[in-house]
Amino acid sequence: MRRSLPDSPWLRSHCYCTVRLASCSEPDYAVALPLMRTLARRKDTSISFYKQLVPLVLLLFIFGSSLVLAKAAGDEQTIRDLDTMWSNAAGAKDLDKTVSVYPDDASMLPPNAPIATGRDAIRAAWSGMMALPGFSLSFAPTKVTVSKSGDLAYEIGTFQFTVNDAQGKPANSVGKFVVVWAKRAGHWKVVADIFNDDK
Repeated sequence: MRRSLPDSPWLRSHCYCTVRLASCSEPDYAVALPLMRTLARRKDTSISFYKQLVPLVLLLFIFGSSLVLAKAAGDEQTIRDLDTMWSNAAGAKDLDKTVSVYPDDASMLPPNAPIATGRDAIRAAWSGMMALPGFSLSFAPTKVTVSKSGDLAYEIGTFQFTVNDAQGKPANSVGKFVVVWAKRAGHWKVVADIFNDDK
C-alpha cells in the first residue's frame, strides 16, 4: 500500500528548491545554497514566509542565468573576432601574428603530417605552408560553443585553401576544422587545431 507524503509548506518549498538547485549553473548555485540552508533551519516558518521567498529564489536564478548567458555571448564574439584576425594574418602570410594565437603547449594536427606540439613546431608547420607557391588561405567558424565555466570553448568551421599545382596553376580546395580554445591569463588561446580537406 502506497503512503502519501504529508503536505506541508516546508516540504513543498524544500522539494521545489532542491529540483531547481540540481539544474542551476555555478553562479546560481552560489546564491541558492545559502537559501537552502535557511530553509533547512526554518522548518516551522509560516506559509507567508515561503510565499515571499519563492519569487526571490526564482528572481535570483533568472538573474544568475542571464549573467552566464551574457558572458558566454561576449566570449563567443571575442573568439569570432580573434578568428577574423587570425584568418587575415594567415592570408597575408604574417607568420608572427598567425602563430600568436597559440600558447607554448598547443598542438596542431595538419593532414598527412605528424602532430606539431609546441609553438616552435607549429610555427615551422605554418612557415612551410606559407612558403608553398600560390599560397592563399581563409577560414571562419560556423559554430562557436563556450563552456559554462567560461574558460574553454570549441569551434567548427570551414576553410578555402589555394596553392599552385605542378603546372603552376592555382589549385583550390575546401575543408573543415575543429579548434579548441582555452582562456589563459584572461586571454583566449588556441590549444588544439585540427583541419583536413573535404576530398
